[in-house]
Amino acid sequence: MGKPIVSIIGPAIKTHYWGRFHNAFTRSATPWEIVFGGPAAPTEPLPENFRWLESSANPMTNMEMCARAAQGKYLLVMPDDVVVHHKSLDWCLFWLEKLPRYSNVGYRYFRDEIERSDQLVLVPKDPTSPVCCHIAMCSKQDWMEAGGIDRRFEWNWGAEDLHLRLTAMGGHTFISPDSVVWEYDNEPWRERKTHAHKSDRAFFESQWIDHSEFRVRYRRQPATPVQSFGDEIMEGVC
Repeated sequence: MGKPIVSIIGPAIKTHYWGRFHNAFTRSATPWEIVFGGPAAPTEPLPENFRWLESSANPMTNMEMCARAAQGKYLLVMPDDVVVHHKSLDWCLFWLEKLPRYSNVGYRYFRDEIERSDQLVLVPKDPTSPVCCHIAMCSKQDWMEAGGIDRRFEWNWGAEDLHLRLTAMGGHTFISPDSVVWEYDNEPWRERKTHAHKSDRAFFESQWIDHSEFRVRYRRQPATPVQSFGDEIMEGVC
């Protein structure tokens, strides 16, 4: 296979779904690879364009590790327990290449067959609040320029924070109407991360939501600068 254009990245959590996950992208016209990192080992041999980076770090650290190891020009953040429409990656890239720098393109997100579009709005009653995506594509150059995943996040919300920082740098967020992702079997994962998830959400909101003056408003800039990972994150990674 040639060099990938898009690298699909995320923490390694539910490795028993990896065969299904990989198969969902096989009809994409865009060259791609998958890079997952974490302690969970693959349950079967991986295809040539699927890499697992072994790591005992937390999921957000592993996501940043995968982003740095990625070979593609573009990064698509995605959990490993989802199913996607077979042309969704191509449409996502189609729209991203039409947008200005620092932009990101998100997927329409379904859980248990119900579209969760309400989860895409940071502050629902604030007209200035942008769309906020977890499953989204941006360029690797923009990702690195924005500082990557903030090391203060542990289990979740690091990708949403990064995509909002890209928006603050002048980019746009666009939801690709033909890029659809379905998530199933989410409860066991949620039970494991409930406490850390709440802590990460609280920090995320402190960065982007102003609760002053009895109002809830979107901050156009993060409350504190990003705390990026150093080069040591890649020590021992091939």
